[in-house]
Amino acid sequence: MAGQQYGSNAGPLGAGGKVLLALVPLLSLGLLGMVPSLVLALRRKRAADVVAAVVAGLLQLLVYVAIGLTDPDPDTASGLDLAGGLALFALWLGGPVHYLVMDTQAQWRSKTPAPAPAPWYPPPAVPYPQQPYPQAPQAPRSPQAGPATQDDLQQLGELLRRQAQEGRP
Repeated sequence: MAGQQYGSNAGPLGAGGKVLLALVPLLSLGLLGMVPSLVLALRRKRAADVVAAVVAGLLQLLVYVAIGLTDPDPDTASGLDLAGGLALFALWLGGPVHYLVMDTQAQWRSKTPAPAPAPWYPPPAVPYPQQPYPQAPQAPRSPQAGPATQDDLQQLGELLRRQAQEGRP
């Protein structure tokens, strides 16, 4: 145990948060028994945690239905009373045990792929490539003349001399 510190098995919330979440079902006598499973499923987003949260939610629903439909007369007992009592007991003890076992660092370190996003979510936004501003259409250009050669210069010179002799500007 040398080098191991107290609370090294506490998970991401730390020892205090772990104890508080484990006490929620115990202090509420099972009426909030699904809270630890729900917190674990929301934080880890693994399929097994989501299934456990759904089961805890169904047990919680069974408890509330049993409470609502229970006859106040203590002499009449029904199967719904027994089912509600067993579900309450499972939430009262099972919720904290499940949370304490699954919130260890070893469980957090195990790499399982996160579930794919649900199909009803929009795809992630992709930035559009920036388009340049539209430009006005341009007239087609004539082919450019290359550099003047010696023959071109001689022809131009003769043309200018003739125009000067004729008296044209």
